[in-house]
Amino acid sequence: MFVDEPFEPKILQQTFQDLSQLKTLKDPICIVGVSDLTDLGPHCVKYLIEELKAEKIVSYYYSDFEPICIVQEQDKTIELAKIEIYMVKNFQNTRDFIIITGIGLPRSPIGINFLSDKLAEFISSYNPHIIISISTIPISHSTQKSRIFLAQTSEKVINFFKIDEKNHQNKELGLQLFQKGVVIGTSGLIVTYAQSLYNIIGGIILAEANEYEKIDFTAIKAVLDLLDKVFNLKLSFRSYNSDLEDYSKKQPVDWDSNEEIMKDVRKRILS
Repeated sequence: MFVDEPFEPKILQQTFQDLSQLKTLKDPICIVGVSDLTDLGPHCVKYLIEELKAEKIVSYYYSDFEPICIVQEQDKTIELAKIEIYMVKNFQNTRDFIIITGIGLPRSPIGINFLSDKLAEFISSYNPHIIISISTIPISHSTQKSRIFLAQTSEKVINFFKIDEKNHQNKELGLQLFQKGVVIGTSGLIVTYAQSLYNIIGGIILAEANEYEKIDFTAIKAVLDLLDKVFNLKLSFRSYNSDLEDYSKKQPVDWDSNEEIMKDVRKRILS
């Protein structure tokens, strides 16, 4: 008979810049995009990191990630699952940001809670104005426009996003208040730990994303558009548009689509 040993998650730290730089940030906005059911968060912050020219500060390798190595599509290198923390200082002379991203998920409830608390503690030590985490509402089909929702830990977050008290939405942002449901994993727990233990307000942006698509570009665009409007980022979307074009070229034709069928019929008639 085997007896399980007590599980104690561990984090290994790899530092790229002096962590004291984070102390120079003034009321930073923290944006969190970590893995969930569709990896919407990491896909979104990938473009933010590029367009905001964020600097990598530190990486964390974590003992409770899935026992896998991840091959990066860009250069085909193999990497361990990890969490990465970036910094943006005085973006467009207006705002500081802390951006957290990560590939891979903790395996156990203990590990998920441990990592979520550690990240919340780390973020909170630099006195952020608000923590915004990106998460998914999984759907089984593609849409032309993803609906986006807000779950919050404080009334202050509702005011921050200017949610109307009567209709529970901000029509200009296309943002609705999340009325009832569950947010699973680190993307939800980080903001909850930050409020409960460290008194830092936070919100979760939930976007509808097709769980059967490798990358749901419609959901990514909905989240980026929201952040662009809220923080006046003036995103160019150059890399996003390029990636969307490349991805679309690689996708098989959907022969269940009436539009594609009619296009094929027209080609046959003309020939």
